[in-house]
Amino acid sequence: MSIIAGLTVAAAVVGVLEALRVVGFFWPLVVSFWGLPLLGGAWLALTVAGLFLYRGGWPLMVAPVIVGVGAAAVLWSGLPSRAQFALSESALNDAADTCVPAEDVRVGLYRFTDIERSGEFCLFVMPDGFIDRVGLTRMRQGPPPDLYQRLNLTVRQYRGDWYTFTWRF
Repeated sequence: MSIIAGLTVAAAVVGVLEALRVVGFFWPLVVSFWGLPLLGGAWLALTVAGLFLYRGGWPLMVAPVIVGVGAAAVLWSGLPSRAQFALSESALNDAADTCVPAEDVRVGLYRFTDIERSGEFCLFVMPDGFIDRVGLTRMRQGPPPDLYQRLNLTVRQYRGDWYTFTWRF
């Protein structure tokens, strides 16, 4: 049972680190995506077995529900990304002001594959894109109406004057 508890904690930590983009690997995402439901099922099976074998384990039925609902609520609420942005905003603002081109760099709690200037905007490219490039950019006056036609860039407001972008190829 302690192995399952340790694996559950490890899978949950990997899920939170992936949501915060601290680790940018595909396999940790797969492990947390498949690992948490499988481990939740193992917890449920052990709890049901404990109910029948020991007749006093009914309080343990609450543990998998609390862990599953709690993990889902935290990840789906957007709390990790809001906290990541709040803790990184000053570093992002400084990096956007200078906009020094770089590759594979960390700014605050974010990891970017590229920082580059495109016209009047500084683009912070994240490793999340597969074919298209995605990331953050700061637009103090908001996006210009012809942005998509000029740069093939689609933006959506994220926080304040920061926008997420998708740069389509």
